[in-house]
Amino acid sequence: MKTLIRTPVAAALFLLPLGAAIVAQPVQAQQRAVVAQPAIRAMSLNSTAGLAPGAVLRAQMVATPGAKAPSVTLGQSGVRVALHEQGSGNYVGTHTLRRGERIDPLQLMAAKASYGGRTVTQNFSFPPAFQALAMGGPAAAVPTPVIE
Repeated sequence: MKTLIRTPVAAALFLLPLGAAIVAQPVQAQQRAVVAQPAIRAMSLNSTAGLAPGAVLRAQMVATPGAKAPSVTLGQSGVRVALHEQGSGNYVGTHTLRRGERIDPLQLMAAKASYGGRTVTQNFSFPPAFQALAMGGPAAAVPTPVIE
């Protein structure tokens, strides 16, 4: 009787490592940690006096936390607003318009942030109040927008 029990138990113990190797998934099929891709989610711009010289522009960007050298370029004017991370993923910066700077609010703003060796760029339209300025609207029509 002891011989009848020992043989199947010994066979099972002998074959157990072989069965585990067959059932194991290859390295490529094993679950990997999912890493979020860096992204710029929202952008806002407001002003103390429209786009007139002396106006203080305030740019705010919502993006993946930890960006290096985040900035916003305002159209093709060459005006670049450097941003700093004020809170986790909330980047802000200001720029005072100088006399020679001309910004066309009908162009696009380009938000940019770098993460390691990768740079993310996202284009945004100027807020409607700024676009109204280009059509001859009053400077006082530029409200403080809320980030979408």
